Amino acid sequence: MAYTGYLSRFADLLIAGHRQGLSAGELAERLYALGARADSSEHGRVLTQQQQLRNLRSMTIYALVRLGQRVRVRRAGRTLTAHRIGTTWEIPPPS
Repeated sequence: MAYTGYLSRFADLLIAGHRQGLSAGELAERLYALGARADSSEHGRVLTQQQQLRNLRSMTIYALVRLGQRVRVRRAGRTLTAHRIGTTWEIPPPS
C-alpha cells in the first residue's frame, strides 16, 4: 500500500526511525526539525510549536499505519467523575 500524503517525502525516515524504536513523538520532533509543519485549517490561526508537534505526532501515527508498520498508541489513563448534588466521586479506570 503506497502512502502519498503530506509526510510521504519522509517515508524512509519514518520507517527507519520506527524500526529503531523511536516513539511517534520523537519522530514528530525530527520531522519538525526538518521543516514539516501541521498548520490549522482555520484561516489566520497560528499554532504554537507544542500544538504543531501534537498534530505531527497524530500525522506520524497515521502515516506509519499507511506504510504498513505496526504502531502501538499509548493512551493516558482517564478518570471518570460522577457528580451528585454536594458529592463527587472519583472512579478510577479499569485495570
